[in-house]
Amino acid sequence: MKGLLFFALFFSSLLVLNPAFGYTASKFYADYGTQFAGGDTVRVLVKVVGEPTERNPADQAKEIRFYQAAVLKFILFAGAINIVSDQNENQFTATMTKKLADHISQRSDVISVTILHDSQTYPHGIMSPKKQMAQGVEPKDVICKSGLELIFKKTDRIPACVKPESVQRLISINWAMDKFEQNNVFSNLPAKSNESVTTSKVGSTQNLILNITPDYIDGQRQLIFEGSGWKGFHVVTIHITNNQGYFYELKTKTAQSGELFMPWFIPQDLNGGIYHFYAFVGDQSFEIDIPITQ
Repeated sequence: MKGLLFFALFFSSLLVLNPAFGYTASKFYADYGTQFAGGDTVRVLVKVVGEPTERNPADQAKEIRFYQAAVLKFILFAGAINIVSDQNENQFTATMTKKLADHISQRSDVISVTILHDSQTYPHGIMSPKKQMAQGVEPKDVICKSGLELIFKKTDRIPACVKPESVQRLISINWAMDKFEQNNVFSNLPAKSNESVTTSKVGSTQNLILNITPDYIDGQRQLIFEGSGWKGFHVVTIHITNNQGYFYELKTKTAQSGELFMPWFIPQDLNGGIYHFYAFVGDQSFEIDIPITQ
């Protein structure tokens, strides 16, 4: 009897600490059905309530995931896709219907919802920024379709094409660089030759493709993960380990087509050496060893 009482109190405490715990898909559909389905889609930046206090990158990422757990679970049930959680700031980007974006902007755990652009489709001849980069285009040379402006995320310098009315908003909330910062950063970039921190690696198993490409921006190391052939609308987990006991976990959600794209800002305390990358989802898995220099 005491054991049951303890379990009940423990379960209740989890619900209070994090409302995402215990919230199920059946509960969501009972409350909302399909009211967020259909209509125009938007790419949004969502800032979440809660300021990370941890200094260690891994602990900070866990803290951010805790703050975002409830709203991320909600939008997943509602059909949002291409969700990318920031590892340094308590915010994430996602593609969702305008109806869903309007709804979550009223949530008590959400500070703001900013529309980056109203579609992920581009006219013939102009690809999305991530696809242009995958073809070898430098971030500063990315071309946006008519009516959109090129900006750069402040934390990792990833380019984005957004509506002109969103530019100042994104700068004001410290998400995007202003023109002065852009000029300062991109005028001091090293030539992209032997400056790469690793050798690009492409592997293919079970019709899976995972391409890990290095980048070196403003003195900071980064790896770009791109892949295809994965399960659509699934979360791929990537474990990074070495023979010294290092462990780091990344997660990224695939598009309906089974493609994935995720930039990873390499932690400053990550030492050079050979690292094992193991990516998996369900019965699909892929692994490869990558050398990373200091």
